[in-house]
Amino acid sequence: MFVHELPTTGAISFADFVLTSGYSIEVAHTTEHRAKLRNVLKEHRKSAGDDNDLEQGDWLKVVQAVDEYLPYLLAMFNCVQVDEVIFKLEPEFSWRTTLSSHIFRSSPRISLRGLHYEVCAVLLLYGTALSNFAAAIVASLGNYELERTLQDAERKQRDDKLKRAADTFCQAAGIFEYLSQVMIPRWEERASCLDGRPPDLTREVTMALSKMALADAQLLSIRKLLSAAVSEANDFNTPGPPLPKGHPSASLLAKLYLNAASLYETASSLATTISKKGAVAANSNLAVDAYEDVQAKASKKPGKLLAKFKDAITVDHGDEVGSGLLTYLSASASVSRALAYKWLGIDAGENGERYGEGITFLRVAEENISIKKDRLNFSSSRSKSSRAELKTIQEQELKNVQHWLRAYTKMNDTVAFKPVPPASELQVKIPAGRAVLSVKTFELPPVKFGPGSENYTHRSIDAAHGLEGSLAAMDLQNQAKPAAAKYAGANAYY
Repeated sequence: MFVHELPTTGAISFADFVLTSGYSIEVAHTTEHRAKLRNVLKEHRKSAGDDNDLEQGDWLKVVQAVDEYLPYLLAMFNCVQVDEVIFKLEPEFSWRTTLSSHIFRSSPRISLRGLHYEVCAVLLLYGTALSNFAAAIVASLGNYELERTLQDAERKQRDDKLKRAADTFCQAAGIFEYLSQVMIPRWEERASCLDGRPPDLTREVTMALSKMALADAQLLSIRKLLSAAVSEANDFNTPGPPLPKGHPSASLLAKLYLNAASLYETASSLATTISKKGAVAANSNLAVDAYEDVQAKASKKPGKLLAKFKDAITVDHGDEVGSGLLTYLSASASVSRALAYKWLGIDAGENGERYGEGITFLRVAEENISIKKDRLNFSSSRSKSSRAELKTIQEQELKNVQHWLRAYTKMNDTVAFKPVPPASELQVKIPAGRAVLSVKTFELPPVKFGPGSENYTHRSIDAAHGLEGSLAAMDLQNQAKPAAAKYAGANAYY
């Protein structure tokens, strides 16, 4: 799992910018919760850096700090829209970039004016912290499937934790999707020019993060599906043939891996697009065109079986998005597609004794399952843990594929004598991917004060400004009732 670097932010007091005095206590509370979030991020940055950070990092503390600050920030946003809070000067917020930090020796801080920037930056932090929390859950489980002494009750508990991690990734995907489809477009509409905007806060990159989080969740669902079969296998490293009774369908596994590969490939294309285009000057029309281009390309089948692998491995690491993220996306896409071909090969051999087709699929998987070491270049120590994880998967799966390939080759040479078709002939037999999970729709949490809050009564001010029924911040909440709103961290840590 990819572990995001978390940003830090500069100090700011909202009271220094507020001209009106109607919400002085609430403004002070907003500043207080932001300061708490800032301190949590500073402490986390100081403690981060070693290879064990994934297990030790207190990601949940960051999620809780965002949970506490966001309702106050959104309330401030609402009040500013209807002039219940008036700024003497539009506040300037500074956030350290993370995805583009490879350009500089240290991650730079980007300072921009306006609450839209602050809301977008906090939501991006929310999504990355939840993703890291999910990755930490997975890391804490280890390879529990291989522990034969594990009791059934304890194994079920770990399966449930794996499901919880997958659900958390889906929540993070929903936040990133909300940023890409709702919040960032409204920011772009508000500001005619967003000079200095980091690539982290573009439609393409946030949508890429959403696709990546959903793909990670898909892989965890596959792992959970295989958990029982792996625990009962006689040989962990080179199981089969034949597949044992009760083993999940090879055809189903292939479709699940194809879906994950497609998500990673789309994410990689989106992130690479913003690198080539230049995120700092990107405008909304270019963002929409780029996303539609990626979707159109993803819907077309490749001309050759190997084309997807070559596209994924030779990704152009541009000047805008960090190479660690791009490498993770391309490597994960390549490995997922290789595993899909492995299971297509096993399905051909186990169902219908089409050993020739099985041999071809397994050869393609064998050729592409291992990415050259110099292709896996991760910049940070946290990212290096992702590289180690990918290499371990490659080594294990390569042994598995080679075992099946030797078995099918021997069977075909001595018993079946089926023709071995070229890879190009099997392109039409590759099915569409199948999703088992979906993005969890993100809804803004209820605000703590002002328009949209539970006890708000000053509707006359709305009418005076001609905003009755069309409050901008409430539109962002889709006119949802505060009591019914849900947020990404709900019930995730109590």
